[in-house]
Formats: sequence, C-alpha cells, structure tokens
Amino acid sequence: MNEEEKILSMCPGSDLDREVAGRLMDGTLKNYSTDMGDAWKIVEKLEELNWRIDIINSRKKKAVLGMKMVDGAPHTLNVLFDCPLEFETIPEGICKVALFSLVAEKAGW
Repeated sequence: MNEEEKILSMCPGSDLDREVAGRLMDGTLKNYSTDMGDAWKIVEKLEELNWRIDIINSRKKKAVLGMKMVDGAPHTLNVLFDCPLEFETIPEGICKVALFSLVAEKAGW
C-alpha cells in the first residue's frame, strides 16, 4: 500500500488524529478528524506553510482542496494524486489533505 492509499484508508478517529498530531501539529493531540474547531487549527498551520485550502461543503459534496504556488505556478493536490479529494466530513478531509500536503512537500513542493 502506497502512502496515498494509506492516507485515504484511514478512518476518522484516534489513529488519524495521532498521525496528524505527530507529523504536522508538533505532537499536540486533539480531535482533529472529528471536531471542526480542532480541524481549523490544521488549516491555520497549512496557511503558515503557504498552502491555500479550499473547502466545499454542500449536501451532495464535501471536499477539501489544497493548492500551493511552486516556482510561480499553482500546484494542486488532487492533480498530484490524481483523485478527487471528497470525504464524508470536512474535518476528515482537512486531516487527509494535511497529510497529502506533507507528501507533496517531501516530493519537492
């Protein structure tokens, strides 16, 4: 299982929260994947890292999109990972997009 599949297969809850806390939020464990207030702290952290986060929340679609300018050009996570970044809930989506952003950073973004 590659890293993309691992991220997508994670369910909201303690495992996803621990992964985000350890890799992005300096070990501070909160209910990131189930609580919108906690998840918003991730959005703020990603903004500090120059990521733009777009959230689509409607009855038919819940999506979180990440974009970063690289060498003057916009790069989006859904293009990098060739998948729509739609989720059951917005907090889950924020957590998974955050983990995808770390994969992109590791790849040179």
